[in-house]
Amino acid sequence: MRHHLVIYGPLQEQRSPAYLDATDDSISLGNIGLEWLVPACVLIASALGLFHLLHVRPLHQLIFFGMTLGWSFLMFSYLHDVQHVEGFWMARNRFLKRWFMSARNLHEIHHRVINDRGLMDKNFGIAFFFFDRLFGTFFNRQTSFNHAGHLVARQRFRATLSGS
Repeated sequence: MRHHLVIYGPLQEQRSPAYLDATDDSISLGNIGLEWLVPACVLIASALGLFHLLHVRPLHQLIFFGMTLGWSFLMFSYLHDVQHVEGFWMARNRFLKRWFMSARNLHEIHHRVINDRGLMDKNFGIAFFFFDRLFGTFFNRQTSFNHAGHLVARQRFRATLSGS
């Protein structure tokens, strides 16, 4: 929540010359914190167990994990971070600019739209918003800032934010 409420919070600038990492003072792998690593390890172990039970060939397991982890790295550790970097090359590339700027705008909505319960519950897709559309969390316009929801979020995540 430091990323969402302090570093790139709804009242802060969404971009900086370099990505500001919220995991600097905590256990992480690169910029991915324990809150993502622990569930990922559980899912990987479950998939390995299931593959073993189903006698899935090692080559197919390698393909599955390579694609899954590669996609995850691309989306969460690369595309997400560069959306917060000012002057990133995709924003200047004539083939990717329109898509990148659209994805960046939708991601900024994710950081700025807070519901009354203090949750940022819109636009979870980093650069592809298919599942947001499917599950009804897609939102394509900025709304007036919800100060009451922001206060609830700051109170709810006070312990998480105190390290900032």
